[in-house]
Amino acid sequence: LSAGEAARVLLALSDEGFWETGHQRDLLLVLARRWAAMPSGLRRRLELRIRRGPKRWVKFEKLAQYRRRRAAYILTRVKWLTDNGCAFSVDLGAEIERWKLAAPDWREEYGAQAIESFETRAGWVGSDTTTRGLEAEPPATLLERARDLSGTDHRSFIERNPLAGMAERWPTRFLKALVLAARRGEVPQQAWETFLYSDKRKDDGCRLMANIALRVAGIPQHALADIAYPVADWMQRLAKRLQRDASGAFAPLGNQLVAALDAHPNATRAVLGRTRGIEWAGHSLNSPVGKMAQTLLEDDNRIPGPDGFPPIWLGRVEQLLALQGDARRDALVILGYQLPWFYGWAKEWTEANILIAMDAQDREDSRAFWAGFFWAARIPNLSLFKRIKPALLALVTDRSEVEANAEQLSGMILAGWGSKAGATNARCVTNKEMHDALLAGDESFRSQVIWHLETWGAEPDSPWPGRTLDLMRKVWPKQRSVRSVSMSEKLLDLAIRYRENFPAMVDAVTPLMTQVGPQSFGLYRLKGEVDEDDDGERDPVSLLNLILGAVVENAQYWPYVADLVVEKLVNEPAVARDPRLSELKLRLAAR
Repeated sequence: LSAGEAARVLLALSDEGFWETGHQRDLLLVLARRWAAMPSGLRRRLELRIRRGPKRWVKFEKLAQYRRRRAAYILTRVKWLTDNGCAFSVDLGAEIERWKLAAPDWREEYGAQAIESFETRAGWVGSDTTTRGLEAEPPATLLERARDLSGTDHRSFIERNPLAGMAERWPTRFLKALVLAARRGEVPQQAWETFLYSDKRKDDGCRLMANIALRVAGIPQHALADIAYPVADWMQRLAKRLQRDASGAFAPLGNQLVAALDAHPNATRAVLGRTRGIEWAGHSLNSPVGKMAQTLLEDDNRIPGPDGFPPIWLGRVEQLLALQGDARRDALVILGYQLPWFYGWAKEWTEANILIAMDAQDREDSRAFWAGFFWAARIPNLSLFKRIKPALLALVTDRSEVEANAEQLSGMILAGWGSKAGATNARCVTNKEMHDALLAGDESFRSQVIWHLETWGAEPDSPWPGRTLDLMRKVWPKQRSVRSVSMSEKLLDLAIRYRENFPAMVDAVTPLMTQVGPQSFGLYRLKGEVDEDDDGERDPVSLLNLILGAVVENAQYWPYVADLVVEKLVNEPAVARDPRLSELKLRLAAR
């Protein structure tokens, strides 16, 4: 094509085709190659089309958005064309200034990058923390200048973050800029995070550390609430040093932060949807109040004396518990984690301040308490166990709590059943209470109980094998509602694992089972014994009884390796002539 024909082709393109960013590279390269040779009339028409810009996406684009996009598109193409020898027939100086005002985020380098390929590129993004002269900038304008100097260079995969360099090398100047901004009502959260999260903060001297605490404590409450999390995180990370070397600044900052969170509860409100409930342990760990509670628990002043906890320290704990809503719940999680410690040293205080949440009518308060308690996963001492036992047993029917804490809840109740105390040597959880819990709970609860029996029973010199047999004989429910296929598979597996008194265990579990399906892998544990011709010290009569209780009439639906076990039993003298084994062989032959 001649230059004139090329110009006519470009002018004939639709607006969408002419301004499509995916076509931009090809279009600009063609223009640059043919620009000088184009007839002047056609070239002026192309200039006019470029200066007019793209049309508005009426259905998808507000007018202000369109004006910014139009100006940015024009600037990018005009910049590249003029930089590459394509002279326009009119002076564009005034128009360029108007376009720049309409697109304030546009940068000169966008024009230089106009013909870069849109193909996917991959690589590691490096970080450039050079201050780029920010250390000489007045604190009043430092943050604004930093925004201009920051950003990602997509061509070289470099993230420019001069404030990170300021946080490392010029922290006092950076802090002054942040405080000035807060007094103006500005809360540059990312800048605060850059400053407070910097690894260099752990190396700050006592004077700077105290200065940070005092300066932050002095900013307006609304601003402090907006940066509550990075402040609380900084306090936790430096807790020991703050309390030792800057105690005069630490307490006022803590008081101010609590006051800010009390006045602005949205700063701690959970943003997760409540349709399935909040996972309070995770929420607390990632909340300012959770961080503050952890900081208090690292305070050397927390150590109890003859009269219990120090009043000043305890007062700070009460400050957190006096907060409302999600903030209070975040504190309950951390304090609930340490419930045995609090209860052991200050029983009455713990009853009034922490245990009160256990049965709270506010369900989220109760859930937060249990989240912390179960997160610790520690069996409490006898006194505390007796205190919370009714609540633990009641939780068995709470589906959401069982779903979230089935392992811990079942373990604590089972451990209580396995423990005896007092002059009468009575169980901490009676047989009836354990039976009722197993009956009232769902399959996940019962499954976890069996898992604990297997796990604890496998430990060396464990007393749990004997307890397991007692539980199956005297406690496990016999109701049909409990004898599901899934639970029968787990009981079958429990019996197969049980080596101490296999016949007694089979006699105990077979009345509790129903027949299992082909998906059951309980008998698979016997495969190694079958392959190696090892009797596994199992009584063949009991093994036959177990299989008879587990398999269905049709051998096609027997559990895996059940046929191999039957074939092995044929060679056992104790059952070789048993008519029940002959019946099983006939079922195998008929499948």
